[in-house]
Amino acid sequence: MSLLEDINFYINICSAFGLVIAFYSYYVKIKYLRDPGQYRALCDINNKMSCSKVITSRYGSGFGIVGKLFGENSSLNVSNSLLGGVFYALQIIF
Repeated sequence: MSLLEDINFYINICSAFGLVIAFYSYYVKIKYLRDPGQYRALCDINNKMSCSKVITSRYGSGFGIVGKLFGENSSLNVSNSLLGGVFYALQIIF
C-alpha cells in the first residue's frame, strides 16, 4: 500500500469511531429527554463530569449559537451529534 492509501484507511477508521460516538451521543440525548431523572449514560461519571448535561444543554444544539440567532425552535437548531454524524459519514464516503 502507498502512503496515501494508508492515510485514507486510518482516516476511515477514525471517522467510523466518530460516527459511532455521534450516534451514541444522539441516543443519549433522546433517552435523557424522554426520561430526564431516570436515564444514566455510560459517559456520566459524576455530577461534575456528565456528558448528558453537556448534550442536553443549550450548547448541545447548534453549538449554542444558532438558537440565539434563529430561536430555539428553529429547524436550523439541530443537535450537534447529528451534525457530527453527517460530518463523519461524509468523511467516510469521500
